[in-house]
Amino acid sequence: MRVSSEPGRASNPRWSPDGRSLAFLGQTIAGDDGAEDHLFVAPAPGRGGPLAFGAARDLTGSLDRGVAEGAYGLDGSPYPVWSPDGRRLYVCLADRARLHAYAIDARTGKATLLLGGDRMVEFLTPSGDGSRLIFGLSDPTHPSDVQVAAPDGSGIRRLTHLNDDWFSEVRVAAPERFTYASFDSLAIEGWILKPPGAAPDRRLPTILSIHGGPQWYYGMSLSLVFQAMAARGYLVLYTNPRGSSTYGQEFTDKVRGRYGLEDYKDLMFAVNTIEARGLIDPQNLFVSGYSYGGMMTDWIITQTDRFKAAASGAGIADYAASVGPDDSFVDWIAEFKGAPWEAPDAYRALSPITHVRNVKTPTLFYHGLADYRCPTPESERMYLALRLLGVETKLALFPNENHNFDHAASHYPASERLVLDWFDAHRK
Repeated sequence: MRVSSEPGRASNPRWSPDGRSLAFLGQTIAGDDGAEDHLFVAPAPGRGGPLAFGAARDLTGSLDRGVAEGAYGLDGSPYPVWSPDGRRLYVCLADRARLHAYAIDARTGKATLLLGGDRMVEFLTPSGDGSRLIFGLSDPTHPSDVQVAAPDGSGIRRLTHLNDDWFSEVRVAAPERFTYASFDSLAIEGWILKPPGAAPDRRLPTILSIHGGPQWYYGMSLSLVFQAMAARGYLVLYTNPRGSSTYGQEFTDKVRGRYGLEDYKDLMFAVNTIEARGLIDPQNLFVSGYSYGGMMTDWIITQTDRFKAAASGAGIADYAASVGPDDSFVDWIAEFKGAPWEAPDAYRALSPITHVRNVKTPTLFYHGLADYRCPTPESERMYLALRLLGVETKLALFPNENHNFDHAASHYPASERLVLDWFDAHRK
């Protein structure tokens, strides 16, 4: 039985406490992994007879912000979460790199902000009687801890201090937020993270880090990877270029079928902005990224040689070759407006391997051998091309590892050490 009439994906069905309504997440754009998830509610008024649903209502369509993926209630159930009385639905909305908690009126769709600010609500659920909200909060200098508040988000009280002992022994750097105008005046948000105790006017070795997706984002949460980079003496530069999520569907849509074009310029303008402030040592400038960040790293080294070394994790070198082995290849077909044999020029023009003869940058490639999102041969393809071109390169393959690098606990930190060691080896 079909509940949703929307053309896109529908997921996360949750019955109301009285069993008379079904809430779920749905996308209003077909065949699009980057579409925002909206909150829908469909009435199911019948009792004692065949199950039937009324027309589903989009409760968050006017907000232009998606319901956050990967956020859950305390019992591990994905959003949305019903209030015990069935009058409200609790969700986290991803808004400009923050995760904010909202209560959505199940009848009117009115959205009430419960928990905002420069932080991330990691999970959210009401207590059994509805008298308290239970949630996790994190920010760029603190990991998540369990907290409670009144139903309106007031009177926050922290219940756990899970990492206080460890954090008392280490220095945690706080990022500095900045915004800049890209080549076409589009406003982009970014951050820099300096080594603890760095002199304010000193030019520093710098790592440009690029997030995956591209319909993803760097958020206001603690990154131990970035902290490790800063502890090694690097300034870490990271941004949410066009194509990132949390800034509205129009912002996200700007890279569809145009990967590596305008978003590449956004990244270079970020580097230019921070370099103009006298913070970057241009002789010690590095770039790294994973997944789409790896694809963009592959693209960057074919477009410029301003980086001293690069590290590409789970990138894609040839979009046409990834159609089939890549488990999200239907998105490529939609965005390139055809299969590789129908639109070969579109695939070829945006594939890093097409332009690989331009590469001069020493580059590390690393990949899991069981990656079905970005197939392993894509990194092998770039590595072999650089070997043939006489460019310094290294390939690290992790057995049984998938795209999320969660098969073996040691593999993810090992990959990050590889990246830092690679940059250290090329640092003057």
